[in-house]
Amino acid sequence: MSTSTCTGRIHIDGPAAPEPGAGGFGRPSSAGFTIGRAAAFAGTTVATVRLYHQYGLLDEPDRDSSGRRRYGPAELLRLVRVRTLAGAGVPLTDIADLLDYLADIERVLGDRR
Repeated sequence: MSTSTCTGRIHIDGPAAPEPGAGGFGRPSSAGFTIGRAAAFAGTTVATVRLYHQYGLLDEPDRDSSGRRRYGPAELLRLVRVRTLAGAGVPLTDIADLLDYLADIERVLGDRR
C-alpha cells in the first residue's frame, strides 16, 4: 500500500485514480464509460476487462451508436468487485460463484427490511 504525495489518497496495486479533468477518466458521459475508461477506473487493462467478459464474469454492456461498449454504474461496480477478488488471488473460475452468493445475501437482507 502506498500514499500518493500529491493527493494524499491511499491506494493498493497501482497508481491512484486520476482526478477528473486532469487527463484521467473523469465523469462518464450520459451513455457511460467506454471500456478503456472502465478499465482505468477499476485499475486494470482493456485486455483484462475483455478476459473477464470471456470468463462470463461481466455481462456484455450496452453499446453506443458507434458500437463501443458503455459501462454504467452497475457494470462498473461488478467490474471493481471482479478486479478486487482477482487481485486478492481468487481464481477467475471461482469469482462468479462468489459474486452470486453475494447477490443472494444482499437479496435476503433486503427481504428482511
